[in-house]
Amino acid sequence: MKPDQSEWFPGLCWFSVILLLLLQSSVSKSEFQVVVSTDHVVAVAGEETVLPCYLLPEISAVDLQIMWIRDNYVAPVCLFEFGFYNFQTQDLSYRGRTELFLDELLFGNVSLKLRGVRGSDHGRYRCMVKSKQWDDDAVIDLAVRGECYRLISCPGCCTLCFLVAIALLDKVYFLIIEE
Repeated sequence: MKPDQSEWFPGLCWFSVILLLLLQSSVSKSEFQVVVSTDHVVAVAGEETVLPCYLLPEISAVDLQIMWIRDNYVAPVCLFEFGFYNFQTQDLSYRGRTELFLDELLFGNVSLKLRGVRGSDHGRYRCMVKSKQWDDDAVIDLAVRGECYRLISCPGCCTLCFLVAIALLDKVYFLIIEE
């Protein structure tokens, strides 16, 4: 005797629904978007700055490849892969000055901290994030403004003198000339 179709059909439907939900869940975890919260950051020379960047949906980036690069540069500013920094290919001018927020990678924060900002750091940065199934990137511009230096006033003088490092910035705060 054959089983009645009405007996096994509901079970098959539930199985199909559960299978589809599992498949959709795994697809949504493998696809993400790299997002910057602003299109440019203005930093002061000599200080530290953060280039804000994160993943949507808010997934862990611990096991992903995270690479920050400069446009028209070959070597990466910062490369994190397989859970470790890769200093072998890093641009030498950034060595010891960059880091990610390792304790926040779990929440999708792939922002770059840059210490000892220099005039030569101005320009466009690209954050590229790759998984085995997906990759995405976003760009952010960094503008560097000059730093002020205080001079010691001479005895008997009633004014203080200041020397400002001269920097010419364009309308979107890109450094054009620095003296």
